[in-house]
Amino acid sequence: MQPEYRLLMSVLSLAVEDLTSSDERIRWEAHEFFLQQKGSWADHRRFLLDALGIDEQAMLAAIADKLAPLPPEKPEQPFITGSKVDQAIPYTPFTARQIADRIGCRSTATVATHLHRLKAKGIVRRLDRVTWIRADSDHDLTPLPDRILDTLRDGQKTIRQIMWALNGEVDTSTIRTNLDRLIRERKVERDVVEYRLTPCFAEKDLLSLVVEVAG
Repeated sequence: MQPEYRLLMSVLSLAVEDLTSSDERIRWEAHEFFLQQKGSWADHRRFLLDALGIDEQAMLAAIADKLAPLPPEKPEQPFITGSKVDQAIPYTPFTARQIADRIGCRSTATVATHLHRLKAKGIVRRLDRVTWIRADSDHDLTPLPDRILDTLRDGQKTIRQIMWALNGEVDTSTIRTNLDRLIRERKVERDVVEYRLTPCFAEKDLLSLVVEVAG
């Protein structure tokens, strides 16, 4: 079996297992995945079954004993207040996803809404598209792309090594997003799993440093 088919099968198997999960939201999402007639869950299910060559009605018949007699009701999202988000914000760079995980909120969008309100009150600052920091933090506010470039000046690194060089303050997803941007700007290039400065940018960067030192 091809790797991509094994991956699709594992996704489908997990969805079947989730039908009997003890987590009510996971259980509800699994039922939506298999029973929804329109919407994103239905589209995802049909794509998956088509790719695997599995008949939809045959699939439903095979898992009938795992489907609840009545589909479970959608669990209510815990009410998240701005003060709860505020209290969870560290004095180092963070993302909405990190805060959502910290306060047990499943909706990153809900946290992002509160972050924008806290920004309007001057409580937080936005460093880039996905990264925030407390406005009264004394943390180094050098833009993240520049900090990533600094880590690559002493040699190429993997994303995880870059994260370690940044003291674990930025998650790998955010680092990857910024690396993709730096690649588009032709400042960084990828070598399999490692990243390095492009020769032209490294040379220009060195020239700038020489000029700066020369004063």
